[in-house]
Amino acid sequence: MLNCSYCGSSSLLENPSVGVSNRVVGAGPDRNASALVLAVCAGVLAVSIIGAYFALNSRFSSTSPNVSAGQVAARVAPQGEVKVNGTKGVPIVVQMFGDYECPFTERAWDTVSQLLAKYPGKIKLVWRNLPLAFHPHAVRAAETALEAKAQLGEDGFWKMTRLLLSHQSELEQTNLEQHAESLGMNINALRAAWQSGRHRNAIQTDQAAAKSAGFSGTPAFLVGDVQIIGAQPFDKFSAVIESIMAKEL
Repeated sequence: MLNCSYCGSSSLLENPSVGVSNRVVGAGPDRNASALVLAVCAGVLAVSIIGAYFALNSRFSSTSPNVSAGQVAARVAPQGEVKVNGTKGVPIVVQMFGDYECPFTERAWDTVSQLLAKYPGKIKLVWRNLPLAFHPHAVRAAETALEAKAQLGEDGFWKMTRLLLSHQSELEQTNLEQHAESLGMNINALRAAWQSGRHRNAIQTDQAAAKSAGFSGTPAFLVGDVQIIGAQPFDKFSAVIESIMAKEL
């Protein structure tokens, strides 16, 4: 039986053409998904979203053998830095491409939290926004998290991220304002950020990074230069991290 672990979309990221060979793939989107597979997913996603999921996954990302894993990692790296082969004393960058409305992103968040607890100071988590076209509240949720960072700093951003992922049924504007108030944010400034679209460029930068990596759905990860697709078990992430640490120079 398919263990659905990935929300896919190719309408938002048209024709991704870059991939890497270092990829850990579990239960992800299937171009030829049958009605039975959709029935399995129905327990998690609403019927309307399942229809979109099936239609949008027919053009999943292709890979290019001419682009190395290291080249992709460097291109996608936040602020141009990523730990690939291991450098002693430098945290391994774990880039998480997520959608605040994706149930599998929420599932993967629990795994990431376990990783941060097991490897304190050894890994650095970087959130990258990849709101999917069939999740109507994902963009505004991403904007809300970025505004939390602008108002409250990094700590505020992660608090909002945890709040949004744990309340995925409460992402309407009124709900988002309530979440913001609970963290002490300025609601008028939040509304102004929504209206002006001040955080859209940051979101588009993350979307471009996802396209460069060949990602078309969430959650997706770059752990150093290794791609992990979907809400995979803790052991798969840990094995990749241990492998990178073993190569430390």
